[in-house]
Amino acid sequence: MTFKNQPKQVIKTTRKLFESRILPRIPAWFSAAEKYPNNTSYYRGPSSILPDPKDASITTTRQTILSSTTTSVNVKGKGSSRKTKFVPPVPPKLVYPEDALRQRFFKDHPFELHRPISLVERKTIDDGWQAMISGDASRRVTVQDVIKYQLHLMSQGKTEDEAYAQATKILVHHRVYDEVQTERAKEQALYFGAKLEPSVTEKRNQLEEEILKKSKVIVKQKDEIRKAGEAPSEKSFKESASTESE
Repeated sequence: MTFKNQPKQVIKTTRKLFESRILPRIPAWFSAAEKYPNNTSYYRGPSSILPDPKDASITTTRQTILSSTTTSVNVKGKGSSRKTKFVPPVPPKLVYPEDALRQRFFKDHPFELHRPISLVERKTIDDGWQAMISGDASRRVTVQDVIKYQLHLMSQGKTEDEAYAQATKILVHHRVYDEVQTERAKEQALYFGAKLEPSVTEKRNQLEEEILKKSKVIVKQKDEIRKAGEAPSEKSFKESASTESE
Protein backbone atom coordinates (compact mmCIF):
# COMPACT_ATOMS: atom_id res chain seq x y z
CA MET A 1 0.00 0.00 0.00
CA THR A 2 1.45 3.35 -1.06
CA PHE A 3 0.78 6.72 0.54
CA LYS A 4 1.43 10.03 -1.16
CA ASN A 5 2.27 13.19 0.74
CA GLN A 6 1.08 15.68 -1.88
CA PRO A 7 -2.24 16.44 -0.10
CA LYS A 8 -0.36 17.33 3.07
CA GLN A 9 1.80 19.85 1.21
CA VAL A 10 -1.10 21.78 -0.35
CA ILE A 11 -0.98 24.60 2.21
CA LYS A 12 2.79 24.97 2.03
CA THR A 13 2.87 24.85 -1.76
CA THR A 14 0.01 27.33 -2.10
CA ARG A 15 1.74 29.82 0.19
CA LYS A 16 4.99 29.56 -1.82
CA LEU A 17 3.12 30.06 -5.11
CA PHE A 18 1.39 33.16 -3.72
CA GLU A 19 4.61 34.62 -2.34
CA SER A 20 6.34 34.06 -5.68
CA ARG A 21 3.39 35.81 -7.40
CA ILE A 22 2.49 32.78 -9.49
CA LEU A 23 -0.94 32.77 -7.88
CA PRO A 24 -2.62 36.18 -8.19
CA ARG A 25 -4.58 35.74 -4.94
CA ILE A 26 -5.05 33.35 -2.08
CA PRO A 27 -7.76 30.73 -2.79
CA ALA A 28 -11.00 30.89 -0.82
CA TRP A 29 -10.36 27.54 0.85
CA PHE A 30 -6.87 28.44 2.07
CA SER A 31 -7.90 29.87 5.45
CA ALA A 32 -10.10 26.87 6.27
CA ALA A 33 -7.43 24.39 5.17
CA GLU A 34 -4.79 26.19 7.22
CA LYS A 35 -7.03 26.26 10.27
CA TYR A 36 -7.97 22.57 9.96
CA PRO A 37 -5.02 20.80 8.31
CA ASN A 38 -5.06 17.20 7.08
CA ASN A 39 -4.49 14.44 9.57
CA THR A 40 -1.11 12.83 9.74
CA SER A 41 -0.53 9.30 8.53
CA TYR A 42 -1.62 6.57 10.88
CA TYR A 43 1.80 4.98 10.41
CA ARG A 44 3.59 6.39 13.44
CA GLY A 45 7.32 6.40 13.81
CA PRO A 46 9.20 5.15 16.89
CA SER A 47 9.54 8.69 18.25
CA SER A 48 5.80 8.93 18.78
CA ILE A 49 5.45 5.69 20.69
CA LEU A 50 8.79 5.45 22.53
CA PRO A 51 10.05 7.43 25.54
CA ASP A 52 12.42 10.37 25.36
CA PRO A 53 15.79 9.17 23.95
CA LYS A 54 17.66 11.52 26.36
CA ASP A 55 16.61 9.37 29.31
CA ALA A 56 19.61 7.06 29.86
CA SER A 57 17.73 4.71 32.20
CA ILE A 58 15.56 3.37 29.42
CA THR A 59 18.15 3.20 26.61
CA THR A 60 18.21 -0.60 26.64
CA THR A 61 14.45 -0.83 26.54
CA ARG A 62 14.35 1.63 23.63
CA GLN A 63 16.86 -0.38 21.61
CA THR A 64 14.90 -3.58 22.23
CA ILE A 65 11.65 -2.03 21.07
CA LEU A 66 13.33 -0.52 18.03
CA SER A 67 14.78 -3.85 16.98
CA SER A 68 11.45 -5.64 17.39
CA THR A 69 9.64 -2.84 15.56
CA THR A 70 11.96 -2.88 12.56
CA THR A 71 11.72 -6.62 12.18
CA SER A 72 7.93 -6.90 12.47
CA VAL A 73 6.76 -3.83 10.53
CA ASN A 74 7.28 -3.83 6.79
CA VAL A 75 5.86 -0.79 5.05
CA LYS A 76 6.58 -0.49 1.35
CA GLY A 77 7.30 2.86 -0.26
CA LYS A 78 6.04 4.56 -3.39
CA GLY A 79 7.84 2.27 -5.79
CA SER A 80 6.13 -0.83 -4.50
CA SER A 81 4.08 -2.90 -6.92
CA ARG A 82 1.86 -4.23 -4.18
CA LYS A 83 -1.80 -3.48 -4.75
CA THR A 84 -4.54 -3.27 -2.20
CA LYS A 85 -7.28 -5.86 -2.38
CA PHE A 86 -10.60 -4.17 -2.95
CA VAL A 87 -13.56 -6.36 -2.19
CA PRO A 88 -16.63 -4.94 -3.95
CA PRO A 89 -19.78 -4.82 -1.83
CA VAL A 90 -22.07 -7.76 -2.52
CA PRO A 91 -25.75 -6.85 -2.47
CA PRO A 92 -28.01 -9.10 -0.45
CA LYS A 93 -29.84 -11.83 -2.29
CA LEU A 94 -33.43 -10.77 -2.91
CA VAL A 95 -35.93 -13.55 -2.40
CA TYR A 96 -39.65 -13.16 -3.04
CA PRO A 97 -42.43 -15.64 -2.26
CA GLU A 98 -43.42 -15.68 -5.94
CA ASP A 99 -40.07 -17.18 -6.94
CA ALA A 100 -40.69 -20.58 -5.38
CA LEU A 101 -44.27 -20.67 -6.70
CA ARG A 102 -43.16 -19.73 -10.20
CA GLN A 103 -40.38 -22.34 -10.16
CA ARG A 104 -42.81 -25.06 -9.12
CA PHE A 105 -45.34 -24.06 -11.77
CA PHE A 106 -42.86 -24.10 -14.67
CA LYS A 107 -41.47 -27.41 -13.46
CA ASP A 108 -44.94 -28.96 -13.81
CA HIS A 109 -45.92 -26.94 -16.94
CA PRO A 110 -42.75 -26.40 -19.04
CA PHE A 111 -44.67 -25.71 -22.25
CA GLU A 112 -46.12 -22.52 -20.79
CA LEU A 113 -42.71 -20.92 -21.34
CA HIS A 114 -43.31 -21.07 -25.12
CA ARG A 115 -46.69 -19.34 -24.98
CA PRO A 116 -46.49 -15.74 -26.27
CA ILE A 117 -47.56 -12.87 -24.04
CA SER A 118 -49.16 -9.66 -25.30
CA LEU A 119 -47.14 -6.58 -24.40
CA VAL A 120 -49.69 -4.14 -25.83
CA GLU A 121 -52.83 -4.93 -23.87
CA ARG A 122 -51.34 -4.19 -20.47
CA LYS A 123 -54.70 -3.74 -18.77
CA THR A 124 -55.86 -7.18 -19.86
CA ILE A 125 -52.70 -8.75 -18.46
CA ASP A 126 -52.84 -6.85 -15.18
CA ASP A 127 -56.47 -7.75 -14.48
CA GLY A 128 -56.21 -11.40 -15.45
CA TRP A 129 -55.88 -12.75 -11.92
CA GLN A 130 -58.99 -10.83 -10.87
CA ALA A 131 -60.82 -12.58 -13.72
CA MET A 132 -59.84 -15.87 -12.09
CA ILE A 133 -61.58 -14.72 -8.90
CA SER A 134 -64.75 -13.63 -10.70
CA GLY A 135 -64.80 -16.72 -12.95
CA ASP A 136 -64.76 -14.74 -16.21
CA ALA A 137 -63.49 -17.28 -18.73
CA SER A 138 -63.38 -14.74 -21.58
CA ARG A 139 -60.46 -12.87 -20.02
CA ARG A 140 -57.01 -14.03 -21.11
CA VAL A 141 -54.95 -15.44 -18.24
CA THR A 142 -51.15 -15.64 -18.03
CA VAL A 143 -48.78 -17.51 -15.75
CA GLN A 144 -48.20 -14.40 -13.67
CA ASP A 145 -51.94 -14.23 -13.06
CA VAL A 146 -51.86 -17.78 -11.74
CA ILE A 147 -49.05 -16.87 -9.32
CA LYS A 148 -50.92 -13.78 -8.10
CA TYR A 149 -54.10 -15.78 -7.64
CA GLN A 150 -52.23 -18.48 -5.72
CA LEU A 151 -50.77 -15.84 -3.40
CA HIS A 152 -54.25 -14.43 -2.94
CA LEU A 153 -55.57 -17.83 -1.91
CA MET A 154 -52.66 -18.37 0.47
CA SER A 155 -53.39 -15.01 2.08
CA GLN A 156 -56.95 -16.21 2.64
CA GLY A 157 -55.71 -19.11 4.78
CA LYS A 158 -55.24 -21.93 2.25
CA THR A 159 -52.09 -24.00 2.10
CA GLU A 160 -49.67 -23.81 -0.79
CA ASP A 161 -50.79 -27.16 -2.25
CA GLU A 162 -54.48 -26.29 -2.04
CA ALA A 163 -53.93 -22.87 -3.61
CA TYR A 164 -51.74 -24.38 -6.32
CA ALA A 165 -54.32 -27.03 -7.21
CA GLN A 166 -57.17 -24.51 -7.41
CA ALA A 167 -55.15 -21.97 -9.45
CA THR A 168 -53.93 -24.54 -11.98
CA LYS A 169 -57.44 -25.97 -12.33
CA ILE A 170 -58.80 -22.55 -13.28
CA LEU A 171 -55.87 -22.05 -15.69
CA VAL A 172 -56.66 -25.32 -17.47
CA HIS A 173 -60.29 -24.24 -17.73
CA HIS A 174 -59.22 -20.97 -19.38
CA ARG A 175 -56.86 -22.77 -21.76
CA VAL A 176 -59.62 -25.16 -22.87
CA TYR A 177 -62.02 -22.25 -23.32
CA ASP A 178 -59.48 -20.36 -25.47
CA GLU A 179 -58.82 -23.43 -27.59
CA VAL A 180 -62.52 -24.08 -28.19
CA GLN A 181 -63.14 -20.45 -29.10
CA THR A 182 -60.19 -20.44 -31.50
CA GLU A 183 -61.35 -23.60 -33.28
CA ARG A 184 -64.92 -22.28 -33.49
CA ALA A 185 -63.74 -18.99 -35.01
CA LYS A 186 -61.60 -20.89 -37.52
CA GLU A 187 -64.53 -23.07 -38.59
CA GLN A 188 -66.76 -20.05 -39.06
CA ALA A 189 -64.11 -18.27 -41.10
CA LEU A 190 -63.65 -21.30 -43.37
CA TYR A 191 -67.41 -21.64 -43.77
CA PHE A 192 -67.67 -18.07 -45.08
CA GLY A 193 -64.81 -18.61 -47.54
CA ALA A 194 -61.88 -17.12 -45.68
CA LYS A 195 -58.36 -18.26 -46.53
CA LEU A 196 -56.43 -18.79 -43.35
CA GLU A 197 -52.72 -18.28 -43.23
CA PRO A 198 -50.80 -21.51 -42.58
CA SER A 199 -49.38 -21.98 -39.13
CA VAL A 200 -45.68 -21.96 -38.32
CA THR A 201 -45.53 -25.77 -38.41
CA GLU A 202 -47.25 -25.91 -41.80
CA LYS A 203 -44.87 -23.28 -43.21
CA ARG A 204 -41.90 -25.27 -41.96
CA ASN A 205 -43.23 -28.45 -43.58
CA GLN A 206 -43.77 -26.64 -46.88
CA LEU A 207 -40.21 -25.34 -46.86
CA GLU A 208 -38.87 -28.82 -46.14
CA GLU A 209 -40.83 -30.27 -49.07
CA GLU A 210 -39.52 -27.58 -51.43
CA ILE A 211 -35.94 -28.22 -50.33
CA LEU A 212 -36.38 -31.97 -50.79
CA LYS A 213 -37.69 -31.46 -54.33
CA LYS A 214 -34.73 -29.23 -55.21
CA SER A 215 -32.27 -31.71 -53.72
CA LYS A 216 -33.77 -34.57 -55.76
CA VAL A 217 -33.28 -32.55 -58.96
CA ILE A 218 -29.68 -31.76 -58.04
CA VAL A 219 -28.91 -35.40 -57.23
CA LYS A 220 -30.43 -36.52 -60.55
CA GLN A 221 -28.31 -34.00 -62.49
CA LYS A 222 -25.14 -35.14 -60.73
CA ASP A 223 -25.93 -38.78 -61.55
CA GLU A 224 -26.43 -37.92 -65.23
CA ILE A 225 -23.12 -36.03 -65.33
CA ARG A 226 -21.31 -38.92 -63.64
CA LYS A 227 -22.78 -41.49 -66.05
CA ALA A 228 -21.92 -39.30 -69.06
CA GLY A 229 -18.32 -39.14 -67.89
CA GLU A 230 -18.06 -42.89 -67.31
CA ALA A 231 -19.42 -43.88 -70.75
CA PRO A 232 -16.45 -42.56 -72.87
CA SER A 233 -13.93 -44.12 -70.53
CA GLU A 234 -15.55 -47.58 -70.88
CA LYS A 235 -15.64 -47.25 -74.70
CA SER A 236 -11.97 -46.28 -74.93
CA PHE A 237 -11.03 -49.18 -72.63
CA LYS A 238 -12.81 -51.66 -74.92
CA GLU A 239 -11.11 -50.21 -78.02
CA SER A 240 -7.65 -50.43 -76.45
CA ALA A 241 -8.28 -54.02 -75.36
CA SER A 242 -9.35 -55.03 -78.89
CA THR A 243 -6.23 -53.49 -80.51
CA GLU A 244 -3.95 -55.32 -78.12
CA SER A 245 -5.60 -58.65 -78.90
CA GLU A 246 -5.05 -58.12 -82.65
